[in-house]
Amino acid sequence: MSKNKQFKIEGMTCASCSQIIESNAKKVPGIDSIVVNFATEKANISFNENFDEEVFLQLLTSLGYRGLDIDKVDSINDTRFFNDFFYHSVICLIAGTFLMAISMGPFSSIFSHSSSNIIQLLVSTLVFIFFGKPYLKSTLHFFHTFEAGMNTLIGLGVISSYLYSLSLLMLSSHAHVYFETIPFILGFTLLGHFLEDKAKTKARSSLSSLYKMQIKFASKIVGGIEERTPVIELRSGDIIRLRPGEKIPLDGEIIEGTTHTDESMISGESLPNVKKIGDKIFAGSLNLDGSVSIKVLTELQQTFISDVVAYVEKAQLKKANIQKIADKVVSFFVPFILIFSVFTFLGWIFLYRNHPDYLYQAISHMVAVLLIACPCALGLAVPMAVMLSTTSASKSGL
Repeated sequence: MSKNKQFKIEGMTCASCSQIIESNAKKVPGIDSIVVNFATEKANISFNENFDEEVFLQLLTSLGYRGLDIDKVDSINDTRFFNDFFYHSVICLIAGTFLMAISMGPFSSIFSHSSSNIIQLLVSTLVFIFFGKPYLKSTLHFFHTFEAGMNTLIGLGVISSYLYSLSLLMLSSHAHVYFETIPFILGFTLLGHFLEDKAKTKARSSLSSLYKMQIKFASKIVGGIEERTPVIELRSGDIIRLRPGEKIPLDGEIIEGTTHTDESMISGESLPNVKKIGDKIFAGSLNLDGSVSIKVLTELQQTFISDVVAYVEKAQLKKANIQKIADKVVSFFVPFILIFSVFTFLGWIFLYRNHPDYLYQAISHMVAVLLIACPCALGLAVPMAVMLSTTSASKSGL
């Protein structure tokens, strides 16, 4: 009999990453099916008795990702607006500006040409070592498995620029090198990751707002005395007291009093509903004006709002047809760009072989193809749209 389990996946940078994980995970013994959602950073696995969680986690590590049991993940999220992606991008862009200034800008007269080249080599190497590891690792993984993602394109572009400049410098210390492109490429790419991360955070916060409809404490009546009790400790059959303006903690039935409730989170209709003895009320609704006693009918994980959250998460993990099409396009797009960049390089060498700097022109145009033709927008936009639309629909009562 198949079981289901969710994992949080860290380290994904584009839709191709989710496809790489899915294609490799299907080879793991015991996994019947797997769906990886780039937007929510979650993997939903259906598995049988042969499944070994450690083998799966080791596979993720070998692919350059990190898997965490969703039940063991700390619920406290990083609330910083400026994360590491932003600070790393700023450092890279400052380094790139400095290198450009000493190579062709206002400070080019301070250093000799050979000294400037050495400084550029040192700075670009340090930047590449500290901030280019994910791209280098992705490139090495590509040469090992021929599985490419966005980081592969960026890595190949950076490595090509670095090796070309290094080869020029080894031939002549007075050569015109292009080391300043390395920190600029990494800087703008990291800035893009920062913006993507903000988009994903915003999408996840929309879903978390559904959880906020569930309050933490309620007034439980024990022997005629009200006791402030955590909602998680309430059980079916308990009696609680609701005052005007309080949110309803659990699904229940009114046994004393009358009131009006706002059930807009269920039906999308904000007009008050009259509630009297015998009527059912739902968790997340708002008690407007009456003081009533309620008999609890469900526990915390069985309420209507809990079902809504579960259905939304399930809908977001299940890929829509448009998302499947986008994923398929991305899977072909990256290899196509790699092939096209090689043809660009060979084409420039063949057509401009008599030009004095034909090799530079060939490499620069190949790097441009690798860096510009990135499927990030397609790979990010579709899962983000699906995630935000399902969450918005649920909040509107659909």
